[in-house]
Amino acid sequence: MTDAGGGRIRFAALLNALASALGASPDSKRKDGSSTGSGNSKSAPSPPVSPANPYQKGVDQIRSTATWLIAAFAAVATVMLAGSQLSSVGKLTMADDPLRLWTALIAAFVAVGATIYAIFGLTNVLAPVMASLGALRVEGASESPLAKLAADDSGLLAGRTDVPALLDDYETQRKNQFSAFSDQTKAHKELDEAINDDAKKFASIRSIAADKRRDRADAEVGVLRKTVVALTQLSAYLQVSSRFEKERTKVIWSGAAAAIAIIAFAWAANPPTLPAEGAKVLLQPRPVGAQLVLTPAGVTELSGVLGAECAMAAGQPRGVPMIVLGATTSAIEIVVPSGESCAQTSRLQLEPRLGHASPTSEARIAPIPTTTQSVPSPGPS
Repeated sequence: MTDAGGGRIRFAALLNALASALGASPDSKRKDGSSTGSGNSKSAPSPPVSPANPYQKGVDQIRSTATWLIAAFAAVATVMLAGSQLSSVGKLTMADDPLRLWTALIAAFVAVGATIYAIFGLTNVLAPVMASLGALRVEGASESPLAKLAADDSGLLAGRTDVPALLDDYETQRKNQFSAFSDQTKAHKELDEAINDDAKKFASIRSIAADKRRDRADAEVGVLRKTVVALTQLSAYLQVSSRFEKERTKVIWSGAAAAIAIIAFAWAANPPTLPAEGAKVLLQPRPVGAQLVLTPAGVTELSGVLGAECAMAAGQPRGVPMIVLGATTSAIEIVVPSGESCAQTSRLQLEPRLGHASPTSEARIAPIPTTTQSVPSPGPS
């Protein structure tokens, strides 16, 4: 009995020495506040807070520029659709001016289409980017800007050769961390279920060893995680920047096409205003004195306007004095002042079939009267 009791004492002392060598006693507290004693076990690893993104400001600036461009193109579309230009298209007809009508229709379609295309491309810049380890692995294995940067700067990969190698190590460390967590949970459970002091001391030693392994695994994952997160943030920035670079060329060409189309539409939708056919003004001179010489038809038709005596006098080769105000393709505008043969002042349009103006230096230039008699051109007899 004495030897058995002494053996148990020596065995217990050996267990205490092993526990002390591992840095803790069976009932000691861990540095994270959890006890290695019965009823306590460390929780599952929780993802730490991601570090601040050093590339976020650049991403925000790119997306702010894209938003401003979208607003600018939207304003162009608003002016195009809500402006008064569209109302002019209804005045164009295929019979009168087919060139302007087709130009207006095509230009409107091109302007609106180019604006929508530019806006659609810019919204791609504002779309969220994929930030998973799988996407990072695919991007790192291709000829992407991220892979090229990583190849030139080993600091981005924490000394690894390429992005896939870094992710392989990270995945291995994550598996080791989970394995350490499983062993730790099992060791703590055995400690909780120990029924005597010897069993508790054995379980305590295994629990302390599992805790240390778990701490090492957490530390290794934490170091690699910072590198992976920084690489993911850089990848997101490069994706947004690449999208903007690609869409910028499209936006420039779309803007140029929209501008040309708007100019063409404005030209087509606003034809010049021409006077009616037969009334195009050929000459707008200062008033000139001349002699009015009427044809027989003019004497007959203008007797009621000029007076019978004045019309008869104008029907003679010498004619009567008049003032020429202007001329069109179909008639001349004249004023016949009152005089020896004409009892009243008259203003009328003189057609070639009714008479003509004969220049003379003896014509009397009278001031244009303020009260005139306007007579419409008589129709064909």
